[in-house]
Amino acid sequence: RGPPARRAPSMSSSTAAEATALPPPGKDLASDARVVSELKSLPSETSRAPWRKLSMREVSSHRTLRDGWIAVNGRVYDISAFATTHPGFNNAGQVSTALAIARMLGKDATAEFEEIHSDKAWRQLRDFQVGVLARDDEEDDEEDARRD
Repeated sequence: RGPPARRAPSMSSSTAAEATALPPPGKDLASDARVVSELKSLPSETSRAPWRKLSMREVSSHRTLRDGWIAVNGRVYDISAFATTHPGFNNAGQVSTALAIARMLGKDATAEFEEIHSDKAWRQLRDFQVGVLARDDEEDDEEDARRD
């Protein structure tokens, strides 16, 4: 599963868990199915509210294996801790997986993630969420912090 995800400084892990109202993985099949279903769709207003709002410009500044973010279905994930431990890096002959991960860092990886990942991977992904993509009418929280 990899190490715990880094959360936004303004949101504690307990607040994030309450905000998303998603049950812990593996408790029951119905809960796991709900988690996967929610992550495969754009976030609702309620689930967006507590998360940092991040622009694609901010996401694109995190494009290395040591500092790698991706966007999937309007959610932003810091996969730095997981990128180099991904099964594609450890299985012989899976260099293409490593290259695909590196190529998508700092980008919207929705299509690629949907195409090749199992429900188990979707459940794991939620542990790495650091924010949601800012809409045109929302300020980027990171850019606001730099201006202050």
